[in-house]
Amino acid sequence: IKSRDEIMGFIGALYAIRFVLKYYDTGKLIHLGTASLAFFLALMSKETSVTFVAVVPLCMLFFRKWNWRKVSLGSFALIAGLIPYLALRIYYTGSGTAEIPDEIMNDPFLGASQAEKFATISYTWGIYLKLLVFPHPLTHDYYPYHIPIIGWSDMRALIPLILHIIIAGLGVYFTFIKRKIYGFAILFYFITFSIVSNVAFPIGTFMNERFMFVPSLAFAIIVVELIFSSKSFNSSTLTRKKALVVFLPILLLFGIKTLSRNVAWKNDFTLTTTDALVSTNSAKCLMAAGGSLTDEAVKLTKFKDRKQRAEYLALSEKYLTKSLKIYPSYLQSTMLLGINQYHQGKFDRSLAYFENSLQISHEDPLAKK
Repeated sequence: IKSRDEIMGFIGALYAIRFVLKYYDTGKLIHLGTASLAFFLALMSKETSVTFVAVVPLCMLFFRKWNWRKVSLGSFALIAGLIPYLALRIYYTGSGTAEIPDEIMNDPFLGASQAEKFATISYTWGIYLKLLVFPHPLTHDYYPYHIPIIGWSDMRALIPLILHIIIAGLGVYFTFIKRKIYGFAILFYFITFSIVSNVAFPIGTFMNERFMFVPSLAFAIIVVELIFSSKSFNSSTLTRKKALVVFLPILLLFGIKTLSRNVAWKNDFTLTTTDALVSTNSAKCLMAAGGSLTDEAVKLTKFKDRKQRAEYLALSEKYLTKSLKIYPSYLQSTMLLGINQYHQGKFDRSLAYFENSLQISHEDPLAKK
């Protein structure tokens, strides 16, 4: 199941919060042990759960009265779950760090200046906020260059930066001065988003919609609080009908979007060919769509499904050619074009692409094959 790791990690982290707060209320140390175990399992599911080392103390500070001893012990419970995870990670992967190859599929900012890099990152932050409110169009692929490299002279970079500075200020104000849930939600958003923001360290792509899964809890909290804190939803006037009037359209629209998106995720062929219409400048998405189309064409009978087969191969060639135009030394696209041309009976061109593959990477086992 795609991104099941995100879901499992989130569940474990939420259980860690729950049991730390239970310890805070009861003083029973067994709840700290349970919190440590839950957090360890969260990390084993998804390492980005590490941000809850900061989220849990924030929960104690915001939702409970200040107590140095309990805050310290609650935080230590998270560290007790983190240490064995780090030990296992180092044991099996060494330092866990590696040099990023000079290749845009691993470093999308390759060739960009530092100013362009951070301006582009700011632009992606704006896209994240937009998708929280209006999740369309969606795609699984934000590889180069679905997101363009831009500079600070571009308003698409400046506006999100200014907006995030304002939001962060409101988060601090509402948390520590007004003690409003809005503040907690905003700080929760920034903490959980920090690790996938491309600022702390490179994540290998411009952005991914699944990175918003955990931070989106903050958005949900704010939306619900805004609705129910309004005068028309106070305790004396709240009715089921009013709740339905507000939430039914939201559930309906987002439900329709979810169901329609599920259709795209049926299999690799439907996903790649659907998203190639959105990620029109992603070399990787175009490569994947081209490969899927060739694979489907090969499954078809040459005589019975001749027209459909020819259409698939032609569209595959179009996508793969554009992929190479975006990224001329893309090994996968080059090899797939060789396969595509072979199945179209263009053997000379097929051989040329295979020879180009060996020039790109003479040690690549697939290219040799």
